[in-house]
Amino acid sequence: MKAILKKAIILKNSMTLEQYTEQLEERTSLLQEFGILINQSLPDKVSKIFPFQKRMKKRQHQVFNFLFYPDVPYDNNGSERAIRNIKVKQKVSGSFRSERGSEIFAILRSVFDTTIKKGGNPFETIRFAVNLSACKNEFQINRLR
Repeated sequence: MKAILKKAIILKNSMTLEQYTEQLEERTSLLQEFGILINQSLPDKVSKIFPFQKRMKKRQHQVFNFLFYPDVPYDNNGSERAIRNIKVKQKVSGSFRSERGSEIFAILRSVFDTTIKKGGNPFETIRFAVNLSACKNEFQINRLR
């Protein structure tokens, strides 16, 4: 399994944008290898591996999504980093005081993380949102007059 995943990561790193939509022999070969591997019969002594094998059979088309879509990474490090802030907040302060506070925190973190991931300045993005909100409120006040 480890060898197949390593080959898949090497393939991902060498692929061009056009190859994601084309029929690719290396990708097909990897998928066939993976299919053979997960369909092997296992000895009864290793009972903890059966649930894993069952999950792999069920989700075999999802395991290598990163070989079909250029924007899908082969690991979940970005997701892990994104939820880390919330877990740190929960550990440090015990959690949020209100559900609304946790929602606001999640929205702001989402905006920050997305802006940083796309190479922008999170401070400028928040300032833009605040200015936009102020303009909207001023418009609504003037409309009521």
